[in-house]
Amino acid sequence: MRETIERGLSPLRIFPKMIAWFIVIIVLFLVLTTIFYGIAFAVNSYTSGAAQTFVTYFEVQLPKIPLIGNYYQWLFATIGSYIIDPTQAISNDPEIETIEDDREKDLGITIEDFRPRSDFLSGEFMDLTATINTYTLRDSAVVSLRCATEDVEGIVDTPQIILKKYDSQSTNVACEFPEGSIITEKKSGGRKVVFGTKYDFNTEAFVDIWAMDEQKKVDYVNQYRRNPLNDVIDKKYIDDKEKGSMKTVFTPGPMEIGIGGDSQPFTDEGPGNRDFYSMFIKMDKNKDWEGNFVEIENLRIKLTENFELINDGSKRFSKFTKIENDGKFNVYELDQNELDERANNICEDLGLVDLATLGIFRDDGDIKKCVDRLSKGFPRIDFGLKVVKLDSEELIKYPGVIVEVEYKFETQEYAFMNINNPEA
Repeated sequence: MRETIERGLSPLRIFPKMIAWFIVIIVLFLVLTTIFYGIAFAVNSYTSGAAQTFVTYFEVQLPKIPLIGNYYQWLFATIGSYIIDPTQAISNDPEIETIEDDREKDLGITIEDFRPRSDFLSGEFMDLTATINTYTLRDSAVVSLRCATEDVEGIVDTPQIILKKYDSQSTNVACEFPEGSIITEKKSGGRKVVFGTKYDFNTEAFVDIWAMDEQKKVDYVNQYRRNPLNDVIDKKYIDDKEKGSMKTVFTPGPMEIGIGGDSQPFTDEGPGNRDFYSMFIKMDKNKDWEGNFVEIENLRIKLTENFELINDGSKRFSKFTKIENDGKFNVYELDQNELDERANNICEDLGLVDLATLGIFRDDGDIKKCVDRLSKGFPRIDFGLKVVKLDSEELIKYPGVIVEVEYKFETQEYAFMNINNPEA
């Protein structure tokens, strides 16, 4: 009986081995095929100029392949961050716990099916097409479009898309290069073309402020030997009750904003050695958004009448100016020189005076270094916060620090053009 069962199961035992051998054969076939075509390509590229064509095509197309493309982007981003400039981490700020607001994105832009009409002959009229999908919710928006190769600016037949509030559009556009603008002297050449969309964006963030009377806080701590926040039921916005750290909530978009500072709750007398608390703002790139910042236009802080922003003239704090009273909020704006120093001019040592000089084609080494810096976030912005009025002696939550940042953001999509010159 046992022998009969074993004989019946023997085909099942062979089956995994067959699968393993099949996988080995497929892998060997792919390796040998790659070597064969690699040798053939190397021989041909020596005279035809196809090597650069292959590299350009590889650079454009590989990131678009599922799984492999994601790995490719991760690998080169990781290695590149050390090879290009291993010392360019902007800051070593303590981590700030953040929450992305669950509202829909205020502005969405996708570039789809960006591709050439066909292969081209050197010097002839060349064109590529793309579909731009855009939508907006709260505010109207103007989206600027641009295309270019490494050295030739293209012409977009629809240079701007104007979106009204709560509007969405799908627009077919063309990127054109006039006759004689792109010439290759080799038999076969390739060009990478970039299509860029630039638009204004606004990201808002807030953090709660818990405050109470100084003597009440002292009495509580002396009695219970713990932070008064431990009595608060708030699992969403308090990060650590004993440490007195809060979570920052920010609206969806290309920028993540974190707001940190001294341990809460605050009191009307300050932390002891001074009558105000130290706070800071950290702006980072949202990794889920493709593209980069072009220009940070302004940064504003809104505070209720319970709090006052401290400008004590010291170097430890960024310079803010009170510009208006917006209902129950006092509005403070970051000084333009401070904004440029901590955001727009952070690549000045690389010869890039401001972010707007980056353009949409970023193959230059220094530009890549700058983009790498931007991907790691901007230097933090410090300010002081003083409690000037309590609504109650007991521990309560106040509308805290509200931060608004307006900036220009740019997304890109790439395509490959194959250009032939039969006379070469």
